[in-house]
Amino acid sequence: MYNILIVDDDNLIREDLKTMTDWQKYGFQIIGDVSNGAQALNFIQFSYVDIIITDICMPIMDGVELIKTVKSIKPQIKFIVISNYDDFKYVKDAMKYGASDYILKYEIEEDNLLHLLNTVKDEIERGSQAEMYKFEQLWRKILKEKNFNNKLYEESKKFKEFNNWKNFVIVIFKCNPAAQTDTIHQLLQSNCSESIVVQMNEKQWCIIMWHNNNSWMYIRASIDQTVRRIFSDLQKYSIHPFAVVSKMCTDISKISAVYSNALKCLHYNFYMGSGSVVYQDLQKDFSYELTPLKKLFDSLITGLISDRDPKVEKHLDLIFQHIQQKNYFPVLLYDLVCDFVMELYAKLNLSVTDVFGKDTIVSSEVRKCSTVTALKQWLRTYITETINAHRNQFQSAVQNTEITRKEVIKAIQYINHNYMNEITLDELASLTNLSRNYFCRIFKEETGEGFIDYLNKIRINKAKLLLSNTDQRIVDIAYNVGIKDYRYFCNIFKKFTGSCPSKFRDKQH
Repeated sequence: MYNILIVDDDNLIREDLKTMTDWQKYGFQIIGDVSNGAQALNFIQFSYVDIIITDICMPIMDGVELIKTVKSIKPQIKFIVISNYDDFKYVKDAMKYGASDYILKYEIEEDNLLHLLNTVKDEIERGSQAEMYKFEQLWRKILKEKNFNNKLYEESKKFKEFNNWKNFVIVIFKCNPAAQTDTIHQLLQSNCSESIVVQMNEKQWCIIMWHNNNSWMYIRASIDQTVRRIFSDLQKYSIHPFAVVSKMCTDISKISAVYSNALKCLHYNFYMGSGSVVYQDLQKDFSYELTPLKKLFDSLITGLISDRDPKVEKHLDLIFQHIQQKNYFPVLLYDLVCDFVMELYAKLNLSVTDVFGKDTIVSSEVRKCSTVTALKQWLRTYITETINAHRNQFQSAVQNTEITRKEVIKAIQYINHNYMNEITLDELASLTNLSRNYFCRIFKEETGEGFIDYLNKIRINKAKLLLSNTDQRIVDIAYNVGIKDYRYFCNIFKKFTGSCPSKFRDKQH
């Protein structure tokens, strides 16, 4: 609705203009009428006016002087001049000082006047859009500039919002990049008529709110109500945002720093998920010390390499309980997970293609996990696929040998999956439905070595892997590969490698 003030010393003309039509039906309302320019000046000090319809010749202050004065203090107000034939010189002056158009008094009819008013309304809307665009551009500069310099200060003084309000709060909305940009912008603006909406990039919007009230509790309650209303509207379009409410800023020159600190809180989306609101002043800091978490991942790697009941789910639960307790900075967490993946590949002698069946950029896959729950699920799947790939690698190696007897292949697969446990000749004979002696004979014929030597070779190869890639004690490694007697372990290790376990480890490091 556009507010109109009528200024004319002729009372009949003022009444005629007010009652000419149903103004509200066309988007206008007459909010006042006065008899001269001086009264009009006083009126606009206390009321918001969009358009003034004014006569030219009036006592005390005429129409030309009124236009000249108003344009110097409130340039956004538009003027339509009404005049007689003999006022034409004054009409030229009125147009010179900023009147939008004029109409002769004898032509004042509903259609003619509405046509003029609609033209002025379009002019106001074009100006408002241009002004809003400039305002948004200025805010983008202010939020991104590290220093609020004199040039920005001078630019900001052109807008009344910077002069009339003092307590600024920034609400940052993060939405899915694929979401409807126009819809988001429109919904934010419709819910925040007393604020400025600025799109910072394809998935981030800022609402800058300002208040005269100094009570943070009052301001926060108002913001919370607005944000919840926005969430409700956006969710109708299947848009699920995440929002951060900054601390209050009382000095415009410091608002860039407030914005920068609030931006960091967007990372809480990783822990809280979409549909959540974070108040910056209530959040604990992120943790950047990853050493305790690195030890938990190392323990998981050790379990996976040794194959001694790695308890993957238990390890993952422990790791992610620790992650949520410590509130690790997500970017560092992504890097640590990538390191874990590549380290596990290296220690199991696998490649990305072995696990995923195609070339995959691990860091990209990890960073697609936008929440802590998604990251845990991805790791669980990755570890399962890695274990399967490791087993398939062994089975392929067996298939590529000249071993043909299915009983021997079955025994070898059993040994490789259970070498960390006690395995007896009777157990394998029973597994293959053969007698002890016959099993021993065909096993040596197929593999070129006896069952005990083959089992010890598998155990020592696994021990070499653990000695090279973990800090486990040697006595624990012996136990983890299925040899309970430490002295016996050292003897057979030297038999297969030519050196004792401790010297082998020293050479690897």
